[in-house]
Amino acid sequence: MYLNLILISLISTIIQSSTSEIISTSYGKLKGKQIGEYHLFKHVPFAKPPVGTLRFQKAETPEKWEGVRDAREYGPACMSNSTISKSPQKWVDEDCLHVNIFTSNKCLKLKNCAVVVYLHGGDLLFDSAVMFNDSSISETFPKNDVILVIPGFRLGIFSHFAVEDQSIAPNNIGLFDILKSLEFTKSEIHNFGGNNRKVTLFGHSYGGTIVTMLTFSTEVNRDLSLFQKAISMSSHQYFETLELHIQKTQKFSDLAGCLPSSTAEMTQNQKDRYTMICLQNKSAIELLRVQRSLEETGYPTLGSVIMRDPLFPDVKPAAFMDSPKMIPMLTGCSRVEFDHEPELLPLSSVFHLENSLECDEKYRKDLADGSFQGNHTDKTQAILVPTKMRVNKLLEKGIPTYLYEYMYRKHAKHSDDLYYLMGVYPFEEDENEVHLKQIYQQMITNFAKFGNPGNNFEKADFTKNSYYDLNWNETSGQRPKMSTDFEKKTVDYWLSEMVEYDRSVTEEKKKISPKTRSFNLSSNNKPESAKNWNLIRDATEYGPACMSNSTETSSIQKWVDEDCLHINIFTSNKCLKTKNCAVVAYIHGGVLIYDSAVMFNDTYLIDSFLKNGVILAIPAFRLGIFSHFTVQDQSIAPSNVAIYDILKSLEFIKKEIHNFGGDKRKVTLLGHSFGGTIASMFTFGNEVNPDLSLFQRTVVMSADQAFHPLELQLETTKRFVEYANCSVALKLTGKISDNKKDRIEMQCLQRKSGMELLRIQRSLEEAGYPTYGGIVQREPLFSEVKSSEYFGSPKKIPMLTGCTSFEFDHVPDECDAKYRKDVKDGHFDRDNHTDRTIAVFVSTQLRVKKLLKKGIPVYLYQLRYPKHVVHTDDLYYIMGVHPFEMDENEIYLREVYQNMVMNFVKNGEPGNGFEISDPKSSSYFEINWNETTGLRPHMSTDFEKKVMHYWGPEMTEFDKQITLEKQQKSARFRSSAITPYPIDSNSHLFLTISMFSLVFLLGFYAGKCCLNQDRNQYIQLYGNDFESI
Repeated sequence: MYLNLILISLISTIIQSSTSEIISTSYGKLKGKQIGEYHLFKHVPFAKPPVGTLRFQKAETPEKWEGVRDAREYGPACMSNSTISKSPQKWVDEDCLHVNIFTSNKCLKLKNCAVVVYLHGGDLLFDSAVMFNDSSISETFPKNDVILVIPGFRLGIFSHFAVEDQSIAPNNIGLFDILKSLEFTKSEIHNFGGNNRKVTLFGHSYGGTIVTMLTFSTEVNRDLSLFQKAISMSSHQYFETLELHIQKTQKFSDLAGCLPSSTAEMTQNQKDRYTMICLQNKSAIELLRVQRSLEETGYPTLGSVIMRDPLFPDVKPAAFMDSPKMIPMLTGCSRVEFDHEPELLPLSSVFHLENSLECDEKYRKDLADGSFQGNHTDKTQAILVPTKMRVNKLLEKGIPTYLYEYMYRKHAKHSDDLYYLMGVYPFEEDENEVHLKQIYQQMITNFAKFGNPGNNFEKADFTKNSYYDLNWNETSGQRPKMSTDFEKKTVDYWLSEMVEYDRSVTEEKKKISPKTRSFNLSSNNKPESAKNWNLIRDATEYGPACMSNSTETSSIQKWVDEDCLHINIFTSNKCLKTKNCAVVAYIHGGVLIYDSAVMFNDTYLIDSFLKNGVILAIPAFRLGIFSHFTVQDQSIAPSNVAIYDILKSLEFIKKEIHNFGGDKRKVTLLGHSFGGTIASMFTFGNEVNPDLSLFQRTVVMSADQAFHPLELQLETTKRFVEYANCSVALKLTGKISDNKKDRIEMQCLQRKSGMELLRIQRSLEEAGYPTYGGIVQREPLFSEVKSSEYFGSPKKIPMLTGCTSFEFDHVPDECDAKYRKDVKDGHFDRDNHTDRTIAVFVSTQLRVKKLLKKGIPVYLYQLRYPKHVVHTDDLYYIMGVHPFEMDENEIYLREVYQNMVMNFVKNGEPGNGFEISDPKSSSYFEINWNETTGLRPHMSTDFEKKVMHYWGPEMTEFDKQITLEKQQKSARFRSSAITPYPIDSNSHLFLTISMFSLVFLLGFYAGKCCLNQDRNQYIQLYGNDFESI
């Protein structure tokens, strides 16, 4: 009888393992393999085969297949044959962009399982997605109700063909493959029982390095839709340079016989394209042979990642980890890692120290004389220190982070612990390791499912350097537990002593370095941190204003200089004592052309801010050509340099304001006019202040909302260069690259004095050319999306915003055919408002609606006292600029303004009956005062109703009709019908208004181009009475 039961059980198992589960995906059906309760789907394409002309190009979406695809067995590994690996793959092929998916009956039924996407290690040079043990994987993941996805991605030369121009071949192809697999997981994992909002990206060794890179990069997974948690095991953190990768590509191409023989008449791009096509025409095995030959000869391997757009922000490696996304992380390493490999490494470069040569020299000296008695090899330290750096950066941002260290010495080398999870590099487990394996599996799957590893594994504590000590001893009773002082000796040396030494070397270098022009302060043209000063710096008087001399303003600055990146801070005894005051960072207006941080009245500032227990900080930023030298390649000179200046000042405030009595978590960004435009852009942009650590509230006063086109900035720069006699000679233009040309022209401008550049700028303005102001909607600061999309995802930052009822009604500026016709025909009663005033009104209301739609508190006001309601008049009440004699009502209005702003800054609401705006009634706080009639500020409805109705429902409907007509006309020329994306009314409205605002921001341009035409000018007398002159 027992024999019969055994036979029945055996037959059942055989039947189960041979029974296939059919899964439907967007691309076709899959037949997987079932083993007991688990289902395996292997060799599932997530991209087209990257062969032929797709070699060295980004992965493309896979084609659909007919019938049922057999997904029971692994496909080939991606091409590799490295001298570094002891685990060569048995079957390799270029057609390797597949995922292997492990799921279970339970997950297929519930459709809500957590998902882990595992990235293998190997430095993007070796290892694969098909090298793992099915039984171990099933035991670790599906058994614990977690789905595992293992993608393949290109390696070696197939991932690392590198050229300067990424339109020929993008860098970091292996990472693009990984992102493509994550997109596939996002769209298809529900078919396998997974929840695409419960995805954890998991990597070991270099796979962990990639996980960290994608977690910290501000350019990928911005909305956290690809993965929401991260696990990085035993990984370092190091980028290679583009120059090195280009050199390696050139060496490879030379050995492969693919460098052009005659290059005299070829541009660099033509050479690179020739080389790429030549390599594409060779067989994959031939390229692998060349790669192996180079390795055996001792040349650098074709692996690693380049820190370059579009995947990574254009910052120094040391700054890369400063802005992680809100992604919880489990990270750690083993105790000994590579202590059996005494290889020397340039650790200072690995740890992103600025003066790597000097720091490495100190390190070798300290080892030799015993000043640093390290007990780890360089290769182990290259993992331990970045692991702690990673943890510190995440904890600084308040991101849940769990740190562990595997301490069981018997098997604590690099990748030993991977056996517990993935079944690779097997060894015979002793009585302790049986339990450690279980702890590892629970740690990973608990974190993937719940965001917490369990088993008393607590979040890391920055002050204690706490971590989870992974150890087990049946004899002594030792168990895994929380400990403190993670690798104290090594961490203290590199992250305290060496960091301080690195700073001191930098300071010494600065003392002997020649002064460089302010729009090229560093290799990437962005502002650098101020150097420390000796003794006591005199901060009793204002410094110079930033360079400006525009025809657009009547407020000329008395003292200007390029050395102007200073901040003026106003605090009080009370704040210095309590160390907890709210802070306002004020951004001045002037369209980044004029005005300054040194133009304000101290008495008024004290009365407005300090008297009310608020600290005021006014940073300066570069203006005109000093901020707006614009070229295509931002590695030469980044666009929007003034915005980088402002962000640098906010970083300074964050770091230093406690010394002045301020709380860095109570910072409000306040801007008037274009300063308000900048504050609004920061609020809505996803790339700036993502963790709200720079500011937490905004006040936007009398601001429109529009970006300048990049093309305009390029054109104005080109004209300036020509006028300054810095253009590259025409005979050289065809012989050098555009980048080389731009760099030569920039260096020419850098050799000129600041005053000479200012004279040229003024001359161009007087000649009627466009001024050098505004902001370009360009990455990395601003996402390059439609305006309707840009303003669609504001951060959770409460806002106080509004305008006056008059703004620019004294300066009419016209445009737009339908609008003109409607005004002429009487279809639109503009209430005597000019275009520029309407641009402020509509931008303000739309800003409010976008915030309210996301449930973000927003307060809308309008100053309606008729005597002084021109643009910037109300700024006098707060900052003391553009003064006028106040009447009996304005004395109270000044108090209302000050209370409104200060209450909002301190408490998050303006008080005095000022309520959150209601989108249905378009409610706003009407600021007015009349001692005679008893009129006081109060809530009103229908904010600028006529204007809003016209530019809302009516113009939006008109815009839709135009769009539809264009689509219908375009469809006549299409060979097949294409369904357009649905466009809602809000998108139409915001696009319309963004274009409208841009017209007015550039209104002077149209005017200057029509200098020969007669134009009426108006000045304000009283209220709505005008006199033509």
